[in-house]
Amino acid sequence: MLNKKRYIIKIISIAIIVVFSLSISLQSMASSVDDIKKSIQKNADAQKDIKNNTADIKQDLKTAAQEIDVEWKKYNDLQVIVQQYDETIKRYEEELLKAEKLYDEKQEILKKRLRYIYEQQGNPYLNTILNSKSISDMLDKAHMLSLMVKDTRELTDEVKALKEDIAYKKTVVTRDKQKVTEKANDKKIGITKLKEINQSLETKISINEQTYDKLQNEDERLNAELAKEMTKLQSKSQSYIGGKMTWPVPASSRISSYFGDKVRRSAPHQGLDIAAPTGTTIVAASGGKVINSSVRSGYGNIVIIDHGSGIATYYAHCSKLLVKVGDKVTAGSVIAKVGSTGNSTGPHCHFEVRENGTAVNPLKYLKK
Repeated sequence: MLNKKRYIIKIISIAIIVVFSLSISLQSMASSVDDIKKSIQKNADAQKDIKNNTADIKQDLKTAAQEIDVEWKKYNDLQVIVQQYDETIKRYEEELLKAEKLYDEKQEILKKRLRYIYEQQGNPYLNTILNSKSISDMLDKAHMLSLMVKDTRELTDEVKALKEDIAYKKTVVTRDKQKVTEKANDKKIGITKLKEINQSLETKISINEQTYDKLQNEDERLNAELAKEMTKLQSKSQSYIGGKMTWPVPASSRISSYFGDKVRRSAPHQGLDIAAPTGTTIVAASGGKVINSSVRSGYGNIVIIDHGSGIATYYAHCSKLLVKVGDKVTAGSVIAKVGSTGNSTGPHCHFEVRENGTAVNPLKYLKK
């Protein structure tokens, strides 16, 4: 009898130890899940910061590009003005050459006429009087001689004034051209600096994109780790008795992306994307227990339901979550609303079916 009591006590003790161990194990797994969720949230925040920063930089890049276009236009306009000044200067130079040639010709005529007067032994008027045939002839010759000298001097002075006027205009235009050229050079220097800023911004974007890719890779790793931990939390004793699953978005049957799709994706699509307006009702595809109702990087707002036998369903990118962890649901129970949270290009329900943590084609479970 005593031995029997001892045996019963021993069995009870073992049972208590097993229960205590399982409790500790479950607490440990729950703690591990919480830690992973925190890491995922931290990663999501970092991705959001990177995306916002990249968007700001791209806006700065766009602004800088617009400024470069404006400055290039101003520079080109200044270059046109410089070209016009060059043409004007060239014209003045040609006119100046003609004026100088004419001035030289008139100077030569004046020299010849002065030489003629000198050759008349210093008194051309006396020689003219002595060689005249009559008083009338004498007066005519003296007047002509006076006009000849006067006309030559006046013409020479006019040509000289013309030449000086052209030279002055050329100087003014050359000075104005220099000012415009300096402005154009300043614009070019400014454009070079803007291009350097552009290059710096493009480098920052490249670094951000690399950082974002690393964060996404880390996100995938964390989500895979979380999926394993969530699988451990799934009930192994409960059998899946749901049969074919209910369509998760009753108001829409439009599939925008199928399981396995690789279009615009770094890896095959792990579920079905069911397109629907934001706020459309999402229901549980089968009965089970809610084991996750939270925000997860990439997935956004997500509900995960454990259906037993290692089967779980995911409902992601929700705008609103209507159940909490521990809630028991039946097929058709309203659990969330369609949205576009997480990595999403538009409102839809991302629906996954997982067998022991591995994503499978949901269509083999859903009712046709």
